Amino acid sequence: MRLSELIAKHIKYDFPLAECSVQCAVCRKKIVQGVPKKKIIKSSFTDYEYLKHISDYLCPQCCALIGQVTVNGKKTWLRNFSFIASDSEFKVLKRENILKNILNPPDPPFVFCVTYTNKKQVAIKASVQFSSEIFTVHTDKGSAEVRPAAIKELLKVITGWYTVVPEKSHLKIKPTYFTKQEIKSGSDNMHKIKQYGVEKYWKENVFLEKYRNTGLLNLLVFSLNVQG
Repeated sequence: MRLSELIAKHIKYDFPLAECSVQCAVCRKKIVQGVPKKKIIKSSFTDYEYLKHISDYLCPQCCALIGQVTVNGKKTWLRNFSFIASDSEFKVLKRENILKNILNPPDPPFVFCVTYTNKKQVAIKASVQFSSEIFTVHTDKGSAEVRPAAIKELLKVITGWYTVVPEKSHLKIKPTYFTKQEIKSGSDNMHKIKQYGVEKYWKENVFLEKYRNTGLLNLLVFSLNVQG
């Protein structure tokens, strides 16, 4: 199943069609009716250069990846939210629900897209996944290969770092041992390190170094929920 067909089958859209005999500028399939590209894509579109030389038309399903659609009764754009599209459902994901779905992906085929900024197109650069053991999550800052069975130790460490300090759990604003940015880059705050445990911190920090500046760690940290 094509990417656009897997996603578009679950959402409502209505684009003006014109007669043509070309390839879709996005998915490259041959079409005899398409949406004029200029009605959907402006020159300011981030990926305009990527699409401009293919043809002047898009199939309606690919337009749904870029243009305005109706999801859950509301007019919106797919770039505005994270989602999973499988053969049987389309699921809009709030940030706090992303990790749960990473660990328990749907049966394939599916598409898993995460937006950090709610501004950039993700769907047109995504790909259909055919395994729930090893799969790719597509984001607006690159992609991340996920192996749910292999990331348990990584999650154990970063959730530990993002746990509320017990002695401060009574405060209105509950500080965690480390911030999300410190998980991604390391910390030089000795007070925090001592509070967490010096030996434990340095051992786990060495472990985290293997994942720093990777799409996987960025995705998991973004998806973290405060523990405790």
